[in-house]
Amino acid sequence: MISRSENLKQSEFLTDKIRDETFSRLYGRVTQQRHLLVHLHKRRHLQPPCSSPDQGSGGNDASLDICQAEKNQYMEREREAIAKLHEAELAHISCQEGQAAELEAVNQANAICESQLQAELTKATRLTGFKNASCWNQVSGRYVTGSRIVDNTMILKKCRDMCWDFRYYGLHDGNTCTYGNSVAPGHRMSEIECRIPCKSDTRDFCGGKKTETVFMFDPRLVV
Repeated sequence: MISRSENLKQSEFLTDKIRDETFSRLYGRVTQQRHLLVHLHKRRHLQPPCSSPDQGSGGNDASLDICQAEKNQYMEREREAIAKLHEAELAHISCQEGQAAELEAVNQANAICESQLQAELTKATRLTGFKNASCWNQVSGRYVTGSRIVDNTMILKKCRDMCWDFRYYGLHDGNTCTYGNSVAPGHRMSEIECRIPCKSDTRDFCGGKKTETVFMFDPRLVV
C-alpha cells in the first residue's frame, strides 16, 4: 500500500513534469514566431525598390503593380507573424499565471497533508495505550506472567503491538517479549539495569539480563 508521503511525492513530481512540458511547448512557439518575424523583416528590406515609370525606359504599369503586390504580400505576412507572436506571448503569460495558481494550490494541499501526517505521528508516538512501569527484578521466574516470544528482531514497538490485548508487557535479554494480565512479586530496580540494547536495533532498549522493562496498559492513553 502506498503511503500518504509517497502519494505526495508522486503528486509533486507530476506537477513539476506537466509545468516543464507546458513551458517548453509555449516557449518553442514564441521562439519560432520571433524567428519568422525577423526573417520576414529582413526579406522585406532586402527587396529591391519598385521602379517608377520615371526610372528608365523599361518601367511600366504592369511591373509596378507586380512589385507593389509582392510588397503588400510581405507586409501582410509580417502582420500575421506579429499577430501570432502576440497571441503566443499572451498564451505564455496566461499559462504562467495558471501554473502559479496550480502550484499555490498544490503547496496548500501539501501543507494540509503534512499537518495531518504530523498529527498521526504525534498520536502514534505519544498515545500508545501503555505507560512505562519502570524496571523490575523478578523473585522467581519473570515479573510479567503469561506468554513470551523470543525473537532476534524484537524491538519495543513490535512487542507492544503484539501485546495490545493484555494488561502488561515487558522486554528482557535484548530479544524477549513477555506479556500477560498479571505480574509476579518483584523488586523495582534502577532504569540503568534495563538498558540492554535490542539485538535488531541498538538504538532501542530491551530490558536487562535478570530484569524486565515493564509497561502497563492505561486507558487514558488510548484515543
